[in-house]
Amino acid sequence: MINSRRIGLIGYGAISKVVMDVVCQNSRNTKVAAVLIRPGATVTKDLPSDCQVVNRVEDLIALAPDGIYECAGHEAVRQYGAAILAAGVAFSIVSVGVLADTQLRTALIENAAKGNARISIVAGAIAGVEALSAARYSGLASVEHTVVKPPQAWKGTPGEDLVKNSAQNEPLVLYEGTAEDAVKQYPKNANVIATIALAGLGFESTKAILISDPTTSSNFHYLKAVGDFGSLSVKIAGNSLPENPKTSMLAAYSVARSIILRSGEIII
Repeated sequence: MINSRRIGLIGYGAISKVVMDVVCQNSRNTKVAAVLIRPGATVTKDLPSDCQVVNRVEDLIALAPDGIYECAGHEAVRQYGAAILAAGVAFSIVSVGVLADTQLRTALIENAAKGNARISIVAGAIAGVEALSAARYSGLASVEHTVVKPPQAWKGTPGEDLVKNSAQNEPLVLYEGTAEDAVKQYPKNANVIATIALAGLGFESTKAILISDPTTSSNFHYLKAVGDFGSLSVKIAGNSLPENPKTSMLAAYSVARSIILRSGEIII
């Protein structure tokens, strides 16, 4: 029999609410023991009676969860990641784009080693990550990832003015270059690109293309890779979460899957 697991969530926004619902409905062995939210913030949706709400990461760690899942954005990784890992608690990251910061990535790895804890990257809104990671060992020649989203998804980004001044019925390339710069310039839109970079050739050698397309209401991800293994091509057309047009619905369900997977008898 698989031992029961207790986990913690950082943040209680659009992603966490989906995760809570899916885990509660589909996992016999896992429960969300606590949710960490900012001081002064309120939980607008009823939580299970045995789920605590805390405002300090120290209080979350003190509950000794089997793992903590970040669902609150890049700043949450910067603010809490090192302390969680140093305390020996497994830390799963949704906002993967923050790991483009080499200094932060190194610090997290060092604290993971110090606490004998593990950092997990949630695949998010893309398929093919395991195949790409496996292909890396056979030799990758090139990796390219293209993200296509509707105009409203680019609000609050460097591309917002470009979108406003462009023709209203044509796709517009907002960025083309390295994954490293894409993640730095478009941190809330490039978490998948970061995942692909980490799984494959790295941030500097992965090509990224970001496109605003007024003809679509979906988020498209196109992954292409070539190497000694052959070639790989993946296309995802995903819907956004109703509460957050920048976030793919599949990203939230990917977090839930990651949690449920660890408490099941079969791992796929």
